Amino acid sequence: MFLKRCDLKIAGLWLGLLTGFVVLACYLMRPDVVGFLYDDGMYLMVAKALAEGHGYRLMGIVDQPYFYKYPPLFPLMLALGWLINPHFPHNIVWLKSINILLATGTLALWGYYFRTIRQFPQWVCLLLVLILGTHWRFLEVSIDLMSEPLFMLLSTLALILCHRFQEKNPSFTPTQVAVLVVLSVAAFYTRTMALPLITAIGLWLWLSGQRKQAGAYWLSSAILTLPWFLWSGSRRDTTYALGDFLVRTFQETYFQSFRMDLKYEYTLPELVGKGLQDLLGNCSVQFFPLLERFFLNKPTLLSESVILGLSFALIVLLGRYAYQQLKARHFSPEGLYVSVYLAMLPFWSFYKFYPRFILPLLFLLLGFLVNSIAHSKTTASPKTVSKSFWLPWALIGLFGLNLLHLTPYLSKSARKSLIVSTQPDLWQDYQSTFQFIQAHTSANSRFYLENTDENYFYALNTNRSVFDFFVFLPEEKILQHCPKPTKACLENFFEQNAKVTLNVLAQGKVNYIVDCKLQVIKNQYNNWYPAHKAMSMVPLLIQQNPSAFQAVFQTNDGLITIYRYQPSGRPTSSFKNNLTPDRLNRFNTG
Repeated sequence: MFLKRCDLKIAGLWLGLLTGFVVLACYLMRPDVVGFLYDDGMYLMVAKALAEGHGYRLMGIVDQPYFYKYPPLFPLMLALGWLINPHFPHNIVWLKSINILLATGTLALWGYYFRTIRQFPQWVCLLLVLILGTHWRFLEVSIDLMSEPLFMLLSTLALILCHRFQEKNPSFTPTQVAVLVVLSVAAFYTRTMALPLITAIGLWLWLSGQRKQAGAYWLSSAILTLPWFLWSGSRRDTTYALGDFLVRTFQETYFQSFRMDLKYEYTLPELVGKGLQDLLGNCSVQFFPLLERFFLNKPTLLSESVILGLSFALIVLLGRYAYQQLKARHFSPEGLYVSVYLAMLPFWSFYKFYPRFILPLLFLLLGFLVNSIAHSKTTASPKTVSKSFWLPWALIGLFGLNLLHLTPYLSKSARKSLIVSTQPDLWQDYQSTFQFIQAHTSANSRFYLENTDENYFYALNTNRSVFDFFVFLPEEKILQHCPKPTKACLENFFEQNAKVTLNVLAQGKVNYIVDCKLQVIKNQYNNWYPAHKAMSMVPLLIQQNPSAFQAVFQTNDGLITIYRYQPSGRPTSSFKNNLTPDRLNRFNTG
């Protein structure tokens, strides 16, 4: 009877925790906004096209290109939701609710993994799920239309079943192998970063002595994933050189992006070195979301030292655990998955930090961290973990920092903001802009947005086509070669970018140009580099060809302006150019 009562209490705790996550996610969710994060707009636009029978296309982009950046499973799921409720924007809350349920299921699987696979005590499992459920990055992908919850649910289930199947039968049956293939391939068709998962599970089967099962798993997975590679690889490569600049689209896959980065900007050592540097240097941001405040505010020696110091400490702790596993020759599917994933990441793509790419690994990294702190060589036992003096304080500290980071988001004013910060909310500006576009432009009007991230945001909310055009400046190469003062050099290069942009726009695919000073609002730095990034190109475009632009709308605070664009004559060549063609070529080739 006592055991039953304890089981009921524990079940009640878990139910309360998961219910609390659902309540928090629903509270933070914006039920009327989609597309502001860029990828969520992509997914929904393609889902709408699928639901309406147009195929796997971006119907809101000029020329309606095929969508081959991401695989189709998540858009197909959204398309089913769209068919049930096709009334946009009222169906946004319905579609986001589906993602919240997927995220809740993922949290439940993580709790199950910690308890049954890692064999952690209940209090450790509860604290770990609390940490993950209040992690801002996990909340962000859960309350918006992002594919991570579905990907994490499928990949976690595959890893759990690897252990469960092995417990029942050391030699996997064909049915068990088939189940792993289905889950792994489904994860791949959600996000192509399931390739490390497929590699790791097959490698684990091989190392476990199941050579035939490993071969069958790899062969089946390869056959089922090959159609995506063949189809996406056959799409027209839209990244090309234009003079001394690159014109690229965000529709390219990561494989194409990697190839283009090597072709136009970086050597392989530079690309991988940069990826490793950014990965290791920002490891702590994934464990401590509060540290992102250091990125959103003026950087200081103290903030950078804290971030690098914590990253180094985490790498030492996780590296220590990895060394213990290798020394004991203890291989697990999740350990191999993390190793292959992190090894592949610098080749895949790099940014200033990896907020989304590392997120699917976070629960595993936290589990490894518990083992490392508890001084366990393999799987921490409840007794080993319970004796750890530092572990409770470390977990409580992580949970407390998450709550501290969430505090400003919980106020009603911040909850309704598109960018959760002290900056003003832009939603009213966007709404008035959308209303003007719908009321004063024809249905076949085409728009050019300087901030490419907003393409899908505008297309979905105005039912107008947007021209997807992005001029890429290899700024890091420029910084290496520019003479001081570098600000003047970059500004000059930026003017040349405006001239290239205007020449492309003059092809006649654009009727209106939208100038949004969002980057100025986001910019909180005082140094010149972010100020350059926040510069609006539209004034320079107008300076090039003033007769082609006519302002037809502006929001009350002047943050958003719409210009009617009618190419007239040839652009002027009034821009000064202190960068010779030879030097520009060096910037592109390194």
